[in-house]
Amino acid sequence: MHKPDVSIIVPIYNAEKYLCRCLDSIELQSFEDFEVILVDDGSPDNSGKICDTYVNKDIRFRVIHQSNGGVSVARQTGLDAANGEYVIHADPDDWVEKDWISMLFEKIKEENADIAICDVDKILKKRTMVYHEDPFSDMSADIIEKFLSGKLWGSCWNKLVRRELFGKYNIGFIPTMSMWEDLYVSCRLMMNSLKVAYVPKVLYHYDFCVNEGSLCRRFDERRIKSAKMFVDLLEPYLSDERYSDSWFQRKRIIKTWAFRTGYRGKALKELFPEINNHYIKEAKKKPIWDMMYCASLYLNDKPGIGALFYQLAKIADYMKHTV
Repeated sequence: MHKPDVSIIVPIYNAEKYLCRCLDSIELQSFEDFEVILVDDGSPDNSGKICDTYVNKDIRFRVIHQSNGGVSVARQTGLDAANGEYVIHADPDDWVEKDWISMLFEKIKEENADIAICDVDKILKKRTMVYHEDPFSDMSADIIEKFLSGKLWGSCWNKLVRRELFGKYNIGFIPTMSMWEDLYVSCRLMMNSLKVAYVPKVLYHYDFCVNEGSLCRRFDERRIKSAKMFVDLLEPYLSDERYSDSWFQRKRIIKTWAFRTGYRGKALKELFPEINNHYIKEAKKKPIWDMMYCASLYLNDKPGIGALFYQLAKIADYMKHTV
């Protein structure tokens, strides 16, 4: 059996409206020696049939139909089935440039690196944000800190990774982690002495708007539990002082998400209680219509004022996410 240079993993669930855009952009890659592993994660729509269509017309495509297990299970299914020397992921609501694989592959070989990273852009309704993912853009060589702080994307779709690393370091996707599952894997990889290369070009397009059902746009208990699991699993291994601010920022984000979800009173206070005082202090720097400011009022036992400002915050939040 031929083993391709690259395996591209696409976890798919209810993506019929935009799946062809993604798969067409992969099919048209200038690089040719790759396989595409489509993981149909129990989609009730026509996503599975669309996958079958691509498999029937292009021998580089394979599909695995499975019962719904969530995005981490789908990613791991793809990883377990991969034959390539290198692996990368693409989400079905996004699309890629035709040189996405060729430029990453050329760079990773040229520098004999373990991981190659490229720039990305984020497509919003009225604008596009470009993210320069240079891991060496400042004097700090700590890529993990940059992942945790959000200076770099922790996603799997702009990183070509030597596949053997997952087995060598026993790294995989946590089945019950549906949020930050890719960031978790990226951090676990970088906890080892790996060589990273960088391609300074936007090769991946992250479409934030097309999939309104995406978990990253929802505020619910599943999201909170998954993000908390991320912290609980990684923080014990990354407890150095240099990560303290990054962990505060992660916990701050989760606490604010929890507030959006409906956490109040004791439940809000007991979620990462060690950051409550710092959270309240930092919230004072925010405008009164910011969700963090509203949550801090509840933490400071001022629920009446908090409820009033919360209504203002919901309006401001809606306006922010529709531009």
